[in-house]
Amino acid sequence: MDNLYLVVIVSYNPSEKDLNSIRKIIETYNYVVIVDNSSEDQKEVCRLKTENCSVICNKSNKGLAFALNQGCRFGVEHNFKYCLLLDQDSVMTDGSLEQLIKIHENLGDKCGIASPKIFLRNGENFVESNYLVKTCYGFKKKRVENEPLKVLINITSGSMIKLETWKKVGEFRSDFFIEGIDDEYALRLNSMGYDVIISNEAKLVQQYGNMSENEIWGKKVYTTNHSALRRTYCYRNKIVIMKEYFFKEKSYVFFQILSLIRKLLLIIIFEDKKCEKLTGIFRGIKYGLQGKMGKLTIKNNQISN
Repeated sequence: MDNLYLVVIVSYNPSEKDLNSIRKIIETYNYVVIVDNSSEDQKEVCRLKTENCSVICNKSNKGLAFALNQGCRFGVEHNFKYCLLLDQDSVMTDGSLEQLIKIHENLGDKCGIASPKIFLRNGENFVESNYLVKTCYGFKKKRVENEPLKVLINITSGSMIKLETWKKVGEFRSDFFIEGIDDEYALRLNSMGYDVIISNEAKLVQQYGNMSENEIWGKKVYTTNHSALRRTYCYRNKIVIMKEYFFKEKSYVFFQILSLIRKLLLIIIFEDKKCEKLTGIFRGIKYGLQGKMGKLTIKNNQISN
């Protein structure tokens, strides 16, 4: 077994298209571990096991962060150097993994996480992501151009972390369950002196929600159309991060306040099930201020902790 890198894929009720994507990843990379968060047809996921692919089947859905930590622990136990973290529907371009390893090797212990440029699916089209960059005036959003870009936060999917760094910095926040896990971890890395780098050559195509394109005063805007439950997680966890990093990273806090307000307005203007989602948002804000963490459940159409 080549112990340079391990690919960790977190699965949950994967579609046939997702399963095909995972099969391609298994065929492409040296060693893969799939952590399944209690899919309805878990046997189908278990059939993906091969000589170069292990499958960890959780009996209940403990959340994305918990599963990522399971994958990283597997990497540590089997003496891998790096972990590449992927969602079940992620698609990386050829040579991207090598580019991420190259960034780590060039920066050495200074590099906390190396990530590819993210292109979000919008139907048959793709939207290139902007990234939050800290400046002397606060922050700005910037695209990756001809050189790797040092950023404040990234997204988990496609990110490569050195497992020695993961051991030093600590595990992903399992109490977040989903949403904001990547923001918190990147901020933690930054606060401990590590860099979060976006490659100018590695690329990843990612599905985020059910994106739709809209227009305001001639300018394109995008909505993700996430469920009320997902909105609760988002606002709860982002409130918790802002509370914890208010004095450490004001740039992030100011950006996130504006971002959450913007998302709220776009939901009101463009998305359906507005009342349900707004209720979820205000419940998330309440839970965030109260510090009520962990998995959320739906009973009698009500989201509860």
